[in-house]
Amino acid sequence: VVATAANGTLPSAVSWNGDALTKLVQTGTSTADLSVWYIVNPDTGSHSVTTTWSGAEHQMAALDFYGVDQSTPFGAVIEPATVSSNSIAINSIVTVRNDIAFYATAVNGATAFGATGATEITDSQSTNIALQTMWERAAGASTSATSTWATTDTANAIGVAMKAAGGSINIDDTVAAGLRLFGTTVHKGSLFALGTKEGAE
Repeated sequence: VVATAANGTLPSAVSWNGDALTKLVQTGTSTADLSVWYIVNPDTGSHSVTTTWSGAEHQMAALDFYGVDQSTPFGAVIEPATVSSNSIAINSIVTVRNDIAFYATAVNGATAFGATGATEITDSQSTNIALQTMWERAAGASTSATSTWATTDTANAIGVAMKAAGGSINIDDTVAAGLRLFGTTVHKGSLFALGTKEGAE
């Protein structure tokens, strides 16, 4: 899974080892845009994430989940309304036990995040945009989390359930931190696969 945040234009394409990712969701305003991309059953091993941007300031996080259902990897996406605040709640993601609730938040500002109800995966900032990703293993029918930061800023968020392939979903211990990206950028060395096998860094 690749999450991107932008103070301006979001990526027009994302690929892994030359294979195109599918855009799951895009939401936000021109100052706090957010998108999530994925690929099912990707090539294993260490390859490159290639993102195509035009202008603006960006953050990106590349994440590896394995044990995900290959035919129905996601449930419904939750998109809270844009806020101008120091927190945003992503409530009532429909889950079943052992699903993973995945969250991403984009904030128009350079800010460090806090997390309530979920475990932070990545937290990255540049001058005008910040990106946080979080996850939580579902224990029941509904999972919620809140992302917090220090100052009042425009923010957008998404939440979605990743559906388990019979057992439990796991996240790779090594994930790519967010990067400040300009133009067409290649981020090397992170397996961010959404699939049933764990690849190597």
